[in-house]
Amino acid sequence: MENQKQLLKFIVVDDEAEITEFISYILRKTYCNVRTAGSGEEAIPMICESPPDILITDINMSGMSGVELTEHVLKLYPDTVVIAITGYKDVETAVEFMKRGGYDFLLKPVSFSAMQIGLESAVHRFRLKQELKKAHEDLKQKNISLEKEILERKQCELFLRISEQGYRDIFDNAPIGIFQTSVEGRLMKANHALARMFGYDSPDEMISAVTDIGAQLYADPAERKQLIKELMNHTGWLSAEKKFLRKDRSVFHVKATLRMVRSPEGLPLYLEGFDEDITEEKQQSELFDMEMSRARKIYNRVLEPALPVMTNIGIHVKCIPASKVGGDMAEVLKTEKGKLLFFLADVTGHGIPAAMTANTLKMLFGEVAETVSDPLEICRHLNSVMYKIILADDIIAAFCGQIDPEEMTLTYCLCGIPSPIIIRKHEKIRLKPTGLPLGVFDDSVCREITIPLCKDDLLIAFTDGITEARDSDGDIFGLKRVENIIGTKRHDVNTIVEDIITSAAVFQGGNAFQDDVILLALSLRDEKEMLSVKPCSRFCSPDKCVFKIKTRHSNVDDVTDFFVRHIGEKTALPDGRLKKVRAVFFEMLANAVEHGNLELTEFKKNYEIYDSDKYQKIYNERIHSDKYGERQIFIQCLYKFNRIEVSIEDQGRGFDMTAVSDPTHEDNLVNMSGRGIFLAKKNAAKITYNDVGNKVTMTFLLDM
Repeated sequence: MENQKQLLKFIVVDDEAEITEFISYILRKTYCNVRTAGSGEEAIPMICESPPDILITDINMSGMSGVELTEHVLKLYPDTVVIAITGYKDVETAVEFMKRGGYDFLLKPVSFSAMQIGLESAVHRFRLKQELKKAHEDLKQKNISLEKEILERKQCELFLRISEQGYRDIFDNAPIGIFQTSVEGRLMKANHALARMFGYDSPDEMISAVTDIGAQLYADPAERKQLIKELMNHTGWLSAEKKFLRKDRSVFHVKATLRMVRSPEGLPLYLEGFDEDITEEKQQSELFDMEMSRARKIYNRVLEPALPVMTNIGIHVKCIPASKVGGDMAEVLKTEKGKLLFFLADVTGHGIPAAMTANTLKMLFGEVAETVSDPLEICRHLNSVMYKIILADDIIAAFCGQIDPEEMTLTYCLCGIPSPIIIRKHEKIRLKPTGLPLGVFDDSVCREITIPLCKDDLLIAFTDGITEARDSDGDIFGLKRVENIIGTKRHDVNTIVEDIITSAAVFQGGNAFQDDVILLALSLRDEKEMLSVKPCSRFCSPDKCVFKIKTRHSNVDDVTDFFVRHIGEKTALPDGRLKKVRAVFFEMLANAVEHGNLELTEFKKNYEIYDSDKYQKIYNERIHSDKYGERQIFIQCLYKFNRIEVSIEDQGRGFDMTAVSDPTHEDNLVNMSGRGIFLAKKNAAKITYNDVGNKVTMTFLLDM
């Protein structure tokens, strides 16, 4: 209710500036959208541009009077509630004002308490009018539904009368196609509308020409056989959408409503019903589905951030899109000076407009970030641009921050996103908001805050799809529950992220999230320390998982275990199949590390070196060097309808697959190379390499 109050729109009109300032001051304590005008003439354009919910006007003004203004506004916008301000001498005019539709008037001088009471009354009046309007609309919709139901019943009754009494004139002139057919497929009766629909000149021509409905009229004859089976086990009317063939063999879509007419003993006699040509409707539906599919593809691109690999910062982005296309987005970039710049945003609404706004916002952020890295300057620039292009009732909640890993500071602007949380050893720090959401006002009302960071800090930020998840009673999940889940005990970042999302999902009864969810976790690590969790960058969505890590941090066993566990959770593959996936993944990842980025192929082929301490020494030297250790491993896992596609890409020179010998050949049994690729080909449905030879894609089928 408090949010609804803030969304109310007010216009205050008075030729005395002191009064407009006094009233607007009171209003802005509670309401956001308050505009003022010094005359009725000045107020008219403002009202036409955005009609107010509540209008407060002086009665005695030079030029257009308050009564005239009220009458003008209520003719255009009858839902507006109008309050007048008048002196004791204008009481008669005030009475005339109320006759013209005004709601209430206040006598000058207006006290603070009188104004508050008047405003509360006006707000209550406006809400009541809205409720009555909604009730009227609901009643209107019920009447429409009832009329539709009555119309359908009348159509059925009309058809029965036609069938029973043979009213040929009504039958022939009905606007929809009406028919009777034998169970075997002979057309027995047809009206003019049906004949025209199928491209025949007359019903007689159609009845004479059509001897097998399934073969001649159905685009797929098997569909009629299936429909007959359903009608045999069905009583009453049955509706189905099918593809039919016209006389010229062109295909069109028909909604057929029919029933099986039976004898008193229940034996099937014939079929009767009516057809409607829905070709245009289907085309529009397919066009809409195509547009939504394109919007989803665009939005999926918006969802995935750039994911730089930082020296001391681990990046984890988890995304769960709602069933509808939405407007959440996240981006994470590395500046030229080695700082981490991130942006998390939630655009109001769903559908194509929200996706377009999110896409525009992400592109704009990328452009701005090329020259500007200060969060405040970025937010101001985004606000000034987005204010001009988004809809009037849209806003953009945003969190923009910069982490300086050398200075160990976080500089941020928090504008409408739920308060992020920093987990620091045995305490939790909730970040403070610094401004209003973007796009609300032309001039950004925002500031930035810089706070010190500590080693091992973990920053958790998320959009309101988490906090506004609702249970069956309508209660929201809320920020407090997020804090309770996090607790004060230090966990692995992946565990914390999954716990938050799982708890919110359980809270809402396992139902799909009604709003998009993006959760951003940034962990400060010292890569020189011996930690089990090394800095990496990770993005996960329902159909994709992206992972980036430096070679020096890429423990093959740990990374393999993470992805195999992730694949198991997403696909529910049995243990036997997962073991094969693990074997293939491990071999390909080991190849990317050793043969790709570390370039150890020549040493692995030399049995004397490989079987001695020399190889381990070379391995350790390279993996800890800047030349080889700083190279990255890029892993992507795509979940498709009936398969999983996993790709592993290194930054090495690549190799020629045709030059890899068959390890099973008797001449190569003593060689140390080629066995991993052979094992992968044996356990995966498909193995492909790019032209360079530094990226392998493995396909695993789900329906084996």
